[in-house]
Amino acid sequence: GRPVLIGTASVADSERLAFELYRSGVPVRVLNARNDAQEAEIVAAAGQRGAVTVSTNMAGRGTDIRLGEGVAELGGLLVIGTARHEARRIDNQLRGRAGRQGDPGESRFLLSLEDDLMVRFGLGEVLARSPNPSEAMDHVQRVIEGQHLELRKTLLKYDTLVDRQRAYLQSRRASILEEAPKADPAPMLIAIDELWADYLASVGELKSGIHFISFGGKNPLDEFIHRAQEMFDEVEKALDAALENPEELPRESSFDRGSTWTYITTDEPLGDMNQRIARGIADKLQMLFRKA
Repeated sequence: GRPVLIGTASVADSERLAFELYRSGVPVRVLNARNDAQEAEIVAAAGQRGAVTVSTNMAGRGTDIRLGEGVAELGGLLVIGTARHEARRIDNQLRGRAGRQGDPGESRFLLSLEDDLMVRFGLGEVLARSPNPSEAMDHVQRVIEGQHLELRKTLLKYDTLVDRQRAYLQSRRASILEEAPKADPAPMLIAIDELWADYLASVGELKSGIHFISFGGKNPLDEFIHRAQEMFDEVEKALDAALENPEELPRESSFDRGSTWTYITTDEPLGDMNQRIARGIADKLQMLFRKA
């Protein structure tokens, strides 16, 4: 009769597990992004005697699961995690569902060598040899979090220059609109938009190959900033020339730019992010186990 909350890593996993439980004769309710309208009702029932709830790890955050009558005497809510997330924070949020507000409760996490995290980072063989897989997994998560933080810092450095340039062009647009009563602003705004869009496309090409710079002993970030600024200087010159003769500018855009460009930058040529993280984790775990 003890209520059970089963946490999964994805909506697909939650629905697949719920189907298998239902087929085995276990009444189960599912809490994920597909049925968030019923979230309050499902959470309210999850702590009742005999309840089995399958949830994604992120679903229903911020809502306490209250234990039903007699559940505390059974040990409270049992939380089962079917996989470990890249971030310890997500796992801890699931763990925190048990034992809320001083109630009794318990949480257990299951590990499989076929888990997405294991396969994606090539961790199966390393953890299989570990005398304490749970402790090793905690270390893996800390390493992954650190690697992702460094990646975000690197991306921010590349994005800062382009963001400043965007703000500058935005101020130029605002100035044109303020002077709108003196002239039709549409041709000038179109010129800015098309120059900026072409610049973003050029920056995207520059980013996609910037990692090769490191082979020549140069700093990829320094080289990116230098080249991107040179390209933007040309944008400014073209814009100034266009605004000197606004009557000659087209009154309609020559083409429709309805999409948004997103660029992922890495200045390391030694494999993609997952490969580098996997190698780093494996090396650090080997060192950890040798010291143990």
